Amino acid sequence: MSQQSYFYQELQEMLQQPGCPICHVGRKVARGQLDALLYDSVTDRDSRDKLTNSLGFCSMHSRDLLTFPGERLGATIIEWALLREAQRRLRASGPAAGASWRQRLLGQPSASSALAADDPCPVCANQAKLEARSLEELLEHLVGDLETPLAAAGGLCWPHLELAMRSASDARVHGVLVSLHDQVWQGLIEQMGEFIRKRDYRYSQETISDQETAAVERAIETLTGAYPRVA
Repeated sequence: MSQQSYFYQELQEMLQQPGCPICHVGRKVARGQLDALLYDSVTDRDSRDKLTNSLGFCSMHSRDLLTFPGERLGATIIEWALLREAQRRLRASGPAAGASWRQRLLGQPSASSALAADDPCPVCANQAKLEARSLEELLEHLVGDLETPLAAAGGLCWPHLELAMRSASDARVHGVLVSLHDQVWQGLIEQMGEFIRKRDYRYSQETISDQETAAVERAIETLTGAYPRVA
Protein backbone atom coordinates (compact mmCIF):
# COMPACT_ATOMS: atom_id res chain seq x y z
CA MET A 1 0.00 0.00 0.00
CA SER A 2 1.36 3.35 -1.01
CA GLN A 3 2.47 5.70 1.72
CA GLN A 4 0.77 8.45 -0.29
CA SER A 5 -2.69 6.97 0.27
CA TYR A 6 -5.45 9.23 1.55
CA PHE A 7 -5.52 7.51 4.95
CA TYR A 8 -1.76 7.78 5.36
CA GLN A 9 -1.85 11.50 4.59
CA GLU A 10 -4.70 11.98 7.05
CA LEU A 11 -2.71 10.21 9.76
CA GLN A 12 0.33 12.39 9.07
CA GLU A 13 -1.85 15.46 9.59
CA MET A 14 -3.57 14.16 12.73
CA LEU A 15 -0.27 13.14 14.31
CA GLN A 16 0.78 16.80 14.35
CA GLN A 17 -1.60 17.45 17.26
CA PRO A 18 -1.70 15.86 20.70
CA GLY A 19 -4.12 13.04 21.40
CA CYS A 20 -5.20 9.82 19.74
CA PRO A 21 -4.88 10.30 15.95
CA ILE A 22 -7.65 7.80 15.22
CA CYS A 23 -10.02 9.83 17.38
CA HIS A 24 -9.02 12.95 15.47
CA VAL A 25 -9.70 11.20 12.15
CA GLY A 26 -13.11 10.12 13.43
CA ARG A 27 -13.93 13.60 14.66
CA LYS A 28 -13.05 15.11 11.28
CA VAL A 29 -15.14 12.53 9.44
CA ALA A 30 -18.11 13.13 11.73
CA ARG A 31 -17.92 16.90 11.35
CA GLY A 32 -17.79 16.59 7.56
CA GLN A 33 -20.78 14.26 7.46
CA LEU A 34 -22.84 16.47 9.76
CA ASP A 35 -21.93 19.55 7.74
CA ALA A 36 -23.15 17.85 4.56
CA LEU A 37 -26.36 16.70 6.24
CA LEU A 38 -27.05 20.20 7.53
CA TYR A 39 -26.64 21.56 4.02
CA ASP A 40 -28.91 18.91 2.50
CA SER A 41 -31.56 19.17 5.21
CA VAL A 42 -32.66 22.60 4.04
CA THR A 43 -33.42 21.56 0.44
CA ASP A 44 -33.54 17.75 0.33
CA ARG A 45 -36.40 15.98 2.04
CA ASP A 46 -34.94 12.58 1.11
CA SER A 47 -31.88 13.32 3.24
CA ARG A 48 -34.12 13.96 6.24
CA ASP A 49 -36.26 10.91 5.54
CA LYS A 50 -33.19 8.65 5.56
CA LEU A 51 -32.60 9.65 9.19
CA THR A 52 -35.96 8.42 10.40
CA ASN A 53 -34.87 4.79 10.77
CA SER A 54 -32.21 5.83 13.29
CA LEU A 55 -34.32 8.64 14.77
CA GLY A 56 -31.42 10.91 13.98
CA PHE A 57 -28.09 10.87 15.72
CA CYS A 58 -26.63 9.80 19.04
CA SER A 59 -26.51 12.30 21.90
CA MET A 60 -23.02 13.55 21.05
CA HIS A 61 -23.59 14.03 17.33
CA SER A 62 -27.02 15.59 17.90
CA ARG A 63 -25.40 18.25 20.08
CA ASP A 64 -22.66 18.69 17.51
CA LEU A 65 -25.30 19.93 15.08
CA LEU A 66 -25.58 23.11 17.14
CA THR A 67 -21.86 23.87 16.97
CA PHE A 68 -21.85 24.81 13.28
CA PRO A 69 -22.03 28.62 12.99
CA GLY A 70 -25.13 29.84 11.19
CA GLU A 71 -26.66 26.35 10.88
CA ARG A 72 -29.31 26.49 13.62
CA LEU A 73 -32.04 26.55 10.93
CA GLY A 74 -30.73 23.35 9.36
CA ALA A 75 -30.44 21.67 12.77
CA THR A 76 -33.98 22.76 13.62
CA ILE A 77 -35.39 21.38 10.36
CA ILE A 78 -33.72 18.01 11.01
CA GLU A 79 -34.83 17.77 14.63
CA TRP A 80 -38.35 18.96 13.77
CA ALA A 81 -38.75 16.07 11.36
CA LEU A 82 -37.22 13.57 13.78
CA LEU A 83 -39.37 14.60 16.72
CA ARG A 84 -42.47 14.28 14.53
CA GLU A 85 -41.35 10.73 13.68
CA ALA A 86 -40.87 9.98 17.38
CA GLN A 87 -44.34 11.38 18.04
CA ARG A 88 -45.79 9.14 15.32
CA ARG A 89 -44.17 6.07 16.90
CA LEU A 90 -45.41 7.09 20.32
CA ARG A 91 -49.00 7.38 19.13
CA ALA A 92 -48.79 4.02 17.32
CA SER A 93 -47.34 2.18 20.31
CA GLY A 94 -49.27 -0.27 22.47
CA PRO A 95 -48.83 -1.71 25.95
CA ALA A 96 -45.81 -3.91 26.56
CA ALA A 97 -46.52 -7.59 26.17
CA GLY A 98 -44.70 -10.72 27.22
CA ALA A 99 -42.28 -9.09 29.64
CA SER A 100 -42.43 -8.87 33.42
CA TRP A 101 -42.12 -5.54 35.18
CA ARG A 102 -38.64 -6.60 36.29
CA GLN A 103 -37.54 -7.30 32.70
CA ARG A 104 -38.89 -3.95 31.59
CA LEU A 105 -37.17 -2.20 34.50
CA LEU A 106 -33.87 -3.80 33.49
CA GLY A 107 -34.39 -2.96 29.84
CA GLN A 108 -34.91 -6.59 28.83
CA PRO A 109 -38.29 -6.71 27.04
CA SER A 110 -39.19 -9.98 25.36
CA ALA A 111 -40.25 -8.24 22.16
CA SER A 112 -38.77 -5.29 20.27
CA SER A 113 -40.26 -1.92 21.12
CA ALA A 114 -42.14 0.10 18.50
CA LEU A 115 -40.38 3.16 19.87
CA ALA A 116 -36.87 1.85 19.30
CA ALA A 117 -34.68 3.20 16.50
CA ASP A 118 -34.28 0.73 13.64
CA ASP A 119 -30.72 1.74 12.79
CA PRO A 120 -27.76 3.10 14.78
CA CYS A 121 -26.61 6.71 14.52
CA PRO A 122 -25.47 7.01 10.88
CA VAL A 123 -22.60 9.30 11.78
CA CYS A 124 -21.31 6.84 14.40
CA ALA A 125 -21.54 3.98 11.89
CA ASN A 126 -19.58 5.84 9.20
CA GLN A 127 -17.11 7.16 11.75
CA ALA A 128 -16.38 3.68 13.11
CA LYS A 129 -15.77 2.35 9.59
CA LEU A 130 -13.26 5.05 8.69
CA GLU A 131 -11.57 4.92 12.10
CA ALA A 132 -11.01 1.19 11.56
CA ARG A 133 -9.54 1.86 8.11
CA SER A 134 -7.23 4.54 9.52
CA LEU A 135 -6.13 2.21 12.30
CA GLU A 136 -5.27 -0.44 9.72
CA GLU A 137 -3.10 2.10 7.89
CA LEU A 138 -1.42 3.14 11.13
CA LEU A 139 -0.49 -0.43 12.00
CA GLU A 140 0.86 -1.06 8.51
CA HIS A 141 3.24 1.90 8.75
CA LEU A 142 3.89 1.91 12.49
CA VAL A 143 7.28 0.24 12.76
CA GLY A 144 10.11 2.59 11.77
CA ASP A 145 7.76 5.23 10.38
CA LEU A 146 4.79 6.42 12.45
CA GLU A 147 5.91 5.17 15.86
CA THR A 148 7.90 8.32 16.70
CA PRO A 149 5.15 10.83 15.82
CA LEU A 150 2.60 8.59 17.55
CA ALA A 151 4.63 8.63 20.75
CA ALA A 152 5.01 12.41 20.51
CA ALA A 153 1.23 12.77 20.14
CA GLY A 154 0.65 10.68 23.26
CA GLY A 155 -0.25 7.36 21.67
CA LEU A 156 -3.65 5.85 21.03
CA CYS A 157 -6.57 6.09 23.40
CA TRP A 158 -7.47 2.90 25.24
CA PRO A 159 -10.48 2.00 23.00
CA HIS A 160 -8.42 2.32 19.82
CA LEU A 161 -5.38 0.67 21.37
CA GLU A 162 -7.54 -2.30 22.33
CA LEU A 163 -8.67 -2.58 18.70
CA ALA A 164 -5.07 -2.25 17.52
CA MET A 165 -3.82 -4.96 19.89
CA ARG A 166 -6.51 -7.34 18.63
CA SER A 167 -5.32 -6.72 15.07
CA ALA A 168 -1.55 -6.76 15.72
CA SER A 169 -0.58 -10.26 14.62
CA ASP A 170 2.93 -9.10 13.65
CA ALA A 171 5.23 -9.48 16.67
CA ARG A 172 7.13 -6.30 15.80
CA VAL A 173 3.96 -4.22 15.65
CA HIS A 174 2.75 -5.72 18.91
CA GLY A 175 6.09 -4.99 20.55
CA VAL A 176 6.08 -1.35 19.42
CA LEU A 177 2.51 -0.85 20.63
CA VAL A 178 3.35 -2.23 24.05
CA SER A 179 6.64 -0.39 24.58
CA LEU A 180 5.40 2.91 23.14
CA HIS A 181 2.28 3.09 25.28
CA ASP A 182 4.02 1.75 28.37
CA GLN A 183 6.51 4.63 28.21
CA VAL A 184 3.89 7.29 27.44
CA TRP A 185 1.61 6.11 30.23
CA GLN A 186 4.48 5.85 32.71
CA GLY A 187 5.22 9.51 32.06
CA LEU A 188 1.60 10.42 32.78
CA ILE A 189 1.55 8.27 35.91
CA GLU A 190 4.66 10.01 37.21
CA GLN A 191 3.29 13.48 36.44
CA MET A 192 0.01 12.71 38.22
CA GLY A 193 1.98 11.25 41.10
CA GLU A 194 3.96 14.48 41.39
CA PHE A 195 0.77 16.54 41.30
CA ILE A 196 -0.68 14.44 44.13
CA ARG A 197 2.55 14.65 46.15
CA LYS A 198 2.89 18.41 45.77
CA ARG A 199 -0.67 18.96 46.91
CA ASP A 200 0.37 17.50 50.27
CA TYR A 201 0.96 20.35 52.71
CA ARG A 202 4.45 19.00 53.48
CA TYR A 203 5.56 19.72 49.89
CA SER A 204 3.28 22.65 49.10
CA GLN A 205 6.28 24.95 48.64
CA GLU A 206 7.23 23.04 45.48
CA THR A 207 5.89 24.42 42.20
CA ILE A 208 3.39 22.30 40.31
CA SER A 209 4.21 22.38 36.60
CA ASP A 210 1.64 22.92 33.86
CA GLN A 211 2.30 19.39 32.62
CA GLU A 212 1.61 17.94 36.06
CA THR A 213 -1.63 19.91 36.29
CA ALA A 214 -2.79 18.82 32.84
CA ALA A 215 -1.79 15.17 33.31
CA VAL A 216 -5.20 14.17 34.67
CA GLU A 217 -6.94 15.54 31.55
CA ARG A 218 -4.53 13.67 29.30
CA ALA A 219 -5.12 10.52 31.35
CA ILE A 220 -8.88 10.87 30.84
CA GLU A 221 -8.33 11.31 27.09
CA THR A 222 -6.08 8.25 27.11
CA LEU A 223 -8.69 6.06 28.81
CA THR A 224 -11.77 7.33 26.98
CA GLY A 225 -10.70 9.00 23.73
CA ALA A 226 -9.47 12.37 22.53
CA TYR A 227 -12.97 13.80 22.58
CA PRO A 228 -16.25 12.79 24.22
CA ARG A 229 -17.74 9.62 22.76
CA VAL A 230 -21.03 7.83 23.13
CA ALA A 231 -21.00 4.06 23.05
